[in-house]
Amino acid sequence: MPIFRALRGFQRSLFVSAALLFVTLAAFGAAHADGGKIVAGADVGLVKMLVSQKDTDEIDVDAGLGYGARIGYGISDFLTFEFGFTRTQTEAQIGTGKRVAVTGDEAIFGVNWNVTNTTWRPEILTGITYHMARFDAPVEDENSFGLTAGLGLMGVIAPYLHAGLRGRYHYQFPEDLETVNLMTLMVAMDVWF
Repeated sequence: MPIFRALRGFQRSLFVSAALLFVTLAAFGAAHADGGKIVAGADVGLVKMLVSQKDTDEIDVDAGLGYGARIGYGISDFLTFEFGFTRTQTEAQIGTGKRVAVTGDEAIFGVNWNVTNTTWRPEILTGITYHMARFDAPVEDENSFGLTAGLGLMGVIAPYLHAGLRGRYHYQFPEDLETVNLMTLMVAMDVWF
């Protein structure tokens, strides 16, 4: 159908835009380079999945506790590339009846850009995600790629220890489900080596 071809073209343009954003942030970070630090981090917080499936009653997924870990490399004081994994376990209400278990696993390759290099560091967060949502029947499981963007605020507790809050919106490109998007609000702790 023409509408699906148009949507696929839109998805490709989003990926190209994300790639250009990565290159731009990397170039800006390299211009300020004196970095070269490895970071390991842990996250815990709320995850809300927004799910819909064609020909099925409304799916209302409860907000759940998400937890995860990250490792990354700071090419400068302003720019860090990270790879992370997050897991969420919760339940969903299908229409007015059945409750089903939901597990969400997500791998993120992200770029974090610190706007300033002060004690309180606002961040711009971008990335490419791979999300695996597993549901009990009758909802189909979904594995899909997507994009994520968000904002954060990290505080420097010590030169090697940062803590703060990060919020992201994850836009997925599902194949089986109509939509699978996420909103996350995580407390983050980073240790720099």
